[in-house]
Amino acid sequence: MADEDTPAEALAPVVSRLGVAALATPSFYLRQLADLGLAPVEFDDHSTQIARHYVRLNDTTRAREAELRTTISPAYVDGLLANLPLWVDATRAGRVRWGIFSAQARHTDE
Repeated sequence: MADEDTPAEALAPVVSRLGVAALATPSFYLRQLADLGLAPVEFDDHSTQIARHYVRLNDTTRAREAELRTTISPAYVDGLLANLPLWVDATRAGRVRWGIFSAQARHTDE
């Protein structure tokens, strides 16, 4: 997800490989869940963990590049190698959020 204060154009290079124009924000998902009638709706923010994830993913992909090229498309590996550093930068800059949403269906008395 995008941080609330991150303009979509700031993440455009990051998400381009995913084939989406932008990432939604936590507030977008909170509104959507509430609009669906779920309550309470909560977001447990784990954004401090996401940079570590992308650093590790980037490092592991680079370390296993030769092996990956024998099992998946070399073009896909090239895309990962070009795109993962953008994710590392975005997460370190606080432009990306990650967490867990919790919600329950409202019970109505019939």
